[in-house]
Parts: sequence; C-alpha cells; structure tokens
Amino acid sequence: MGSSFIEFFGLVGKSDYDARIREKRDLAEKCGIDLIEVYPKDMVTWGATQEWLAARLGFDVETRERQVLPTQPQVLSEAKPAIPEAPPAGPAEGWYADPTGREASRWWDGRYWTHWVTDAAGATYADTPDPGRDDQVSRGAEIEGQQTWEFLSTTKFPWPGKLKGAELVTHLELVFRCMDAVENGAGGDGYGTAAAAYFEAAGHLRHARNHGGEAAVLARAIESGLGPGAGRRDISARLAALEGAGVHPNPVEAGMTADYPPPEV
Repeated sequence: MGSSFIEFFGLVGKSDYDARIREKRDLAEKCGIDLIEVYPKDMVTWGATQEWLAARLGFDVETRERQVLPTQPQVLSEAKPAIPEAPPAGPAEGWYADPTGREASRWWDGRYWTHWVTDAAGATYADTPDPGRDDQVSRGAEIEGQQTWEFLSTTKFPWPGKLKGAELVTHLELVFRCMDAVENGAGGDGYGTAAAAYFEAAGHLRHARNHGGEAAVLARAIESGLGPGAGRRDISARLAALEGAGVHPNPVEAGMTADYPPPEV
C-alpha cells in the first residue's frame, strides 16, 4: 500500500527463517520501504492488530467500506432450511448439577445445557459437553500443548465440505476444544476472543447445510465477546441472515451438546 509493504512472518523462531527476516528488513531500509511485520501472535488479538495496522497506514478501519467476497455470500440459497422445533419448556435458566458429571454445575439457558461450568470452588470456565466427551477436564488456554493461536495458525485443517460422517464429528470436537481454550484464555488483553475457531466450525456446518448448528456456533462466537474488526462484522452479518431465514441456533444439531434431560428442580 503506497510505500508500505505488509508481510506475515508465520514461521518465526526457525533460525534460517529468522535470518531471511533480517535480510528483508535490511533490504526494505535500503529501498525506503515501510516494512510492516505481522506475526502469528498478532492473529490472536486480531482486533488490536487491525487497529494498529490501520493507524500505521492512515485509515479508519471502522468507517472503511466493507467488501464481501463472492465466495462468501451473506445470504442463504433459495432452499430454505426447516425451522427446528423448540424443545419442551424446562426450568428457568441457571446453574444446575452438571448432567455430564464433568463438573459440579453447568449453565442451563432454559432450552439447552451450555458449555459454561463451575467447579466446587466456584470458578467458571468453558467446557463443551459434546456427546460422549471423555477427555480430562481442562481449564487452560492450550491445545495439545500449544497456545491456541499457535495451534490454529500452524495446523492444516481440511477445507469445509471435505469431511463427512464420523470424520466431520471428530474434527468439530477438536475445534470445540479450541473454542473452549480461546474463551478460557480471553480477557487478559482486553480485545476479546479471536474468531478463527468459530469460523472453522461454522464453515464445516454451513457446507453440511446444518444451519441450526451453524447458527449456534455463530451465536456462541458473539456471546464470547469477539474482538472488534471484520471477523465480528462477518459473523454478525451471517447470523442475522440465518435468523432472518427463520433459523434458530441449535447447539444439539451443532454437536456442541447432547440432548441431555432438563435439570431436575
């Protein structure tokens, strides 16, 4: 952009790659180019990254005209999905004994069991109760020993539409763990959650034409407190399109929770 050049250094930390970064810095300085360096850690706090990039380039990201790629339409096809039936009315929303047995209490929102749990000491964290989940309870912000941003930026995920059946379920369960970790690690920088994991899950559900499940993932993303920027706008727009077509968020259809019985009161 003008005399500025933005480059994403995704493999920082490897000696040969770091040497090339230094070479590029020297070349940019000699040629009078404003080299703007972006790293994987910047993708986690994408809202903050957009703000400093915009300030560096001299434009206001909030007022800049938004462009929608033709490969990412914000409207549904003519074949409208069926409106899911509302579950039977249950007790009022609140904390009740966790039906999965994973924690002391789990939040019931009046229709579904959610991913929010509290332990015996009263600490609250995210723990998605997908059907048959049997891994060890984890309250941290890591996935398979990596920070969530590192895992999401270095793992090659399959394109939406490539997985079906049990493979899709297994992949979504992994992405739900990422969503848990993102939410458990959020809040420290004040910029909210990153959108990558929610986009990943929603994309697969969208290609499977599971619109109730897709809406549930998008609604969870909004609830999580997404950071400012294009990610939040795109998710809000897509969720509005689904709701306008009569689709209700359904975490059971998404696989984020099982059809556990309502709490007993």
